[in-house]
Amino acid sequence: MTKRFRAEPYLEEAEATVTRVDGPWVELDHPIIFAFSGGQQSDQGAIAGKQVQELEALDSGAIRYNLGDDHGLSEGDAVTQTIDFELRYRIMRVHTATHMAWAAMSEVMGAAEDLIGSNVHAGKGRIDWARDETVSPMVPQALERVAEIVARDLEVARFAEAEGSDRWLWELTGDDLDPAYWRMPCGGTHVKRTGEVGKVKLKRKNIGKGKERVEVTLLD
Repeated sequence: MTKRFRAEPYLEEAEATVTRVDGPWVELDHPIIFAFSGGQQSDQGAIAGKQVQELEALDSGAIRYNLGDDHGLSEGDAVTQTIDFELRYRIMRVHTATHMAWAAMSEVMGAAEDLIGSNVHAGKGRIDWARDETVSPMVPQALERVAEIVARDLEVARFAEAEGSDRWLWELTGDDLDPAYWRMPCGGTHVKRTGEVGKVKLKRKNIGKGKERVEVTLLD
């Protein structure tokens, strides 16, 4: 199975073959419809004209889609799959912005540790750290760094960690970009260049003792 949304995140429509049917659930050989994983919101899409009602990323690496009991598909059928690209593109922009915010905050803190969670959806991203000290004084400097990287319109690199691996990496490169901060595992979807992200807002949020959160939102 090839997850085409990784190498081709701008693909709005593609052909595929049904590889498995289990009641209302179907699996495809080359899916473009992303299912919630790594904290990223699922896509909305359709297969063979049937709206996807539920979708799930399995531990095996496969993705299955619930099309309802009346989908009429069989293993080996050729189908067309489509996504709501307006939603996808918004998620991609937020996701790239969230990685950039994490990297910029890590630069300011001088460490890429203590991350305890993250989440990305079309409305906002968030990053959580295990920290006793507030990150509030660091947010303005990190925001300046994010704005600078957006303005530089750098290429966003996405690639498999090794040939045939299901583990993918996200990376920005430059003489001043330390891979310890600007390279990280990620199997989600991203824009091609940082300039596509646009203007970003970072906000520290209090979520309890010993935890720090920064929320990432787009302003356009």
